[in-house]
Amino acid sequence: MTSSILRVIAARGQRARRAINVAVDDVVAMKIEADVPTKVIDSEQPIPDGYMGLDIGPKTVKLYATEIADACTIVWNGPMGVFETPTFATGTKKIAKRSQRMRTLHPLSEAATRSLLCNQAGVADKISHISTGRRFAGVP
Repeated sequence: MTSSILRVIAARGQRARRAINVAVDDVVAMKIEADVPTKVIDSEQPIPDGYMGLDIGPKTVKLYATEIADACTIVWNGPMGVFETPTFATGTKKIAKRSQRMRTLHPLSEAATRSLLCNQAGVADKISHISTGRRFAGVP
């Protein structure tokens, strides 16, 4: 189902002359632990040996925030990073806070993750509708 949703979204975005954005920078670290040293790298660069991509970077947060400002509905496919670890929750929290003004949020992640990320970001009570992600208009 996810691939059919993405095909429909991509086709609609293309017709509306809108892009589906991907990360332009990443927060990387050697371990998934609070307060570990991190680096921000350009997404086109390879992730350094021994490091993992664990969150979106500040340029990506700005890019996504700009797109969200013009959106009526967001389809969200889960957290931006390893949001359970505070060091890597920044991207998810900032995007969740920008998304709180949305009339409709369509997260595709499982209900427990959806609830946890919205609660951790402090926006669960500000989003008027969080769908199950099971039905989209025009998607089989």
